[in-house]
Amino acid sequence: MKKPIVAVQTFWKSQSNYGQILQGYALQKFLSNNGYNSYIIRFDSLFSKIKEFFSCILTMRWRYFQLRTFNKKRQFKSFKKRMNFSKNKYNTLKSLIKNPPKADCYFTGSDQVWAYMRNLERRKAYLLDFTKDTAKFAYAASFGRDSLNNDEISMFSKCLRDYNFVGVREESGMEICNSLHIISYWVTDPVSLITRDEWEKLISPCNRIKKNKRNIFIYTLSSFENLKPIIPQDNVFNCNYTNPNEINKQYQDCTPTIEEWLSLIYHSDFVLTDSFHCMMFCIIFQKNFVIFNRLKGEKMNNRITSFLKRIGLSDRFVNVDNINLNLHIDKIIEWESVSKRFNSWVEESKDLLLSMLSVINFK
Repeated sequence: MKKPIVAVQTFWKSQSNYGQILQGYALQKFLSNNGYNSYIIRFDSLFSKIKEFFSCILTMRWRYFQLRTFNKKRQFKSFKKRMNFSKNKYNTLKSLIKNPPKADCYFTGSDQVWAYMRNLERRKAYLLDFTKDTAKFAYAASFGRDSLNNDEISMFSKCLRDYNFVGVREESGMEICNSLHIISYWVTDPVSLITRDEWEKLISPCNRIKKNKRNIFIYTLSSFENLKPIIPQDNVFNCNYTNPNEINKQYQDCTPTIEEWLSLIYHSDFVLTDSFHCMMFCIIFQKNFVIFNRLKGEKMNNRITSFLKRIGLSDRFVNVDNINLNLHIDKIIEWESVSKRFNSWVEESKDLLLSMLSVINFK
């Protein structure tokens, strides 16, 4: 029997955002493990690229645009060879409507795919408004905020009614869906859908880990400046730090590949981060960690706090100004109880998605 084909609309272009690529990889791997062929639609809004380009020029952030677009040190293109993508590339909504990707079912994948977008065609593309009469699913889609703007309500309400299943990544996403009278489910991030063993197979050797020291991995999406006072300077610790958006190389001391990034989490004794996906892999690999608030991304903290509360790790979210590294490094996590809550939620999420897919009449 021919496997049903699933086309996934999600972010895929980044050359430095580890979580963005790994969530897409994981969803694809999970679907493949369960009898579906899938690929990511190569949608890349031309209007958004032009807007970002001129915005970076006007704000004197040309170097930032270069790093995001042409970063080669992290070798993301090499990792993407493990994944499937559409043959065609779509730069506009019109091109999606005119020649939609061939599929038996469409997914809006994870990450902040429903974050506020002034670009109307990009908004419609991630709401799958280019295809009719085909099954539509959302898995762990994120709004990236706690409420919709007035100019979005009508479109989200209309488009989401066409979905067969709406799985959101944050508890606040369910609240938004409830306000639109849309049934939704709070599911775990796609990186949890495949096993720890499957992730371990991707880990590459890492010469930055020192066997005779306590290894600390620091991965931040925001500035490193606020962390400087708390980073140990003695020889007891071996610290590795990277930031996908860091332009000033004064503090960033490595630019790992995706496999090396996973390895740094896996082999470290302690992880300090403000990244949701870095936190997810700390939990998958059962690594001691602290995740702190993003000073310029307060609206993104809900995805972290609600997740940690559900699995019993609320104390791992701390204010960046109150981090006591020596205290947190030696504070043991009771992984047995945490894993029980986490694994139960993961299995619930898997069952929900697969049961919804099973009722679709694939031709």
